[in-house]
Amino acid sequence: MFIGGEWVAAVSGQTLPVYDPADGSVVVEVSAGDASDVDRAVAAARAAFAPGGSWRSLTPQARGRLTNLIMDRQ
Repeated sequence: MFIGGEWVAAVSGQTLPVYDPADGSVVVEVSAGDASDVDRAVAAARAAFAPGGSWRSLTPQARGRLTNLIMDRQ
């Protein structure tokens, strides 16, 4: 999960398998977020959009570039 500008594991440490639909094999394990992870993400988003927050001060173009960079790292 990408929360607060960094890749983090679930608070619980639990993961979920992602399966290849072609053969049913496990491709990767991903973090299994729960309510505490949602709370952490919401707090990080609120801080980023608060006055003086890092995201709020960016132009829409800069936000778009950063979003694309995050997606490219998947």
